[in-house]
Amino acid sequence: MNILAKVQNPTIFIQFQGYSEIDIFGSKNRSIFMDYMENGSLYSFLKQKSPITNTTTQIILTGVACGMMVLHEHNIIHRDLKPGNILIDKDFHPHIIDFGYSKFFNPYRPNDQSVICGTDGYRASEVSSQAYDIKVDVFSFGKILQKNFHLNESLSKMAELCTSEQPDKRPTFR
Repeated sequence: MNILAKVQNPTIFIQFQGYSEIDIFGSKNRSIFMDYMENGSLYSFLKQKSPITNTTTQIILTGVACGMMVLHEHNIIHRDLKPGNILIDKDFHPHIIDFGYSKFFNPYRPNDQSVICGTDGYRASEVSSQAYDIKVDVFSFGKILQKNFHLNESLSKMAELCTSEQPDKRPTFR
């Protein structure tokens, strides 16, 4: 909630509608109510049988990159960027969600980031072996490109740069 309160951006912010201490089954579980995203998660959206247009691809990828750029400008590292943590609204605009592993990043103390978290297949190798920084989010973005989209030559090269095993070779979201 601290992260969502600090960063106001349409790609990150989903309108908070309320919460409950009790879930829909009557169990004591906190539930957060937010705006409904008509196209579901990026994961489910990409599993649809209808082809995704180049325009829709550009809207989604540019939106995710812009949202991640804003997070990084506020020294926030997401640490679990994946298709299941990106919701797509009725206009195909992406909304980055699930900040459970996110934290404020101190670039002067990278060892504070040495907790292993994230999802297999989208997690950079340095997460499990050494201190890491915001470039792990860039790696995850590159994996999203490679696993879920039909890429033209330039996007394919960008995805390759993003997934470099050397973090300093990865571009920034800017």
